Amino acid sequence: MMILMNKRVLRQMDLNLNKDHWVTLFLAGLGVCNWPFMHIFSNSHYCYLFVIWLVFILIMFIMSLYLRDTPE
Repeated sequence: MMILMNKRVLRQMDLNLNKDHWVTLFLAGLGVCNWPFMHIFSNSHYCYLFVIWLVFILIMFIMSLYLRDTPE
């Protein structure tokens, strides 16, 4: 019984950790699209946005593969 409870607790902690990763990624996305970064890259504004967009899509893809492979 105790082992079963521990597995449930660990699974719940893993789900919370996964949610924290998505929230962190969202906040990082808001951070890099903030005014100071946009001002730094004002000469190549569109290139910067495209690269950041591509990087975040790749990060989300890798995270989704990792989450899919974690055992339930």
